[in-house]
Amino acid sequence: MTDQWKTKLTLIERAKAEPEDIETWEEFVRFYEPFIGMVLNKHRVDYSSKDDISQVILLQIWKSIPSYNKEKA
Repeated sequence: MTDQWKTKLTLIERAKAEPEDIETWEEFVRFYEPFIGMVLNKHRVDYSSKDDISQVILLQIWKSIPSYNKEKA
């Protein structure tokens, strides 16, 4: 894995600590959406479905980030 896709722990911690912080979530999406797109491309997801699936994935992350545990990740 290249450094480009290394997890930004501080970003995850900020998103967890302040789930209503719009700027943090915008940064989160800017960082992780291209990675999600790359994974979807590798799995040959249809182009017309990629945006919808990416949004579903990001929504699931947003819902589950309060339970994020660095030790278990």
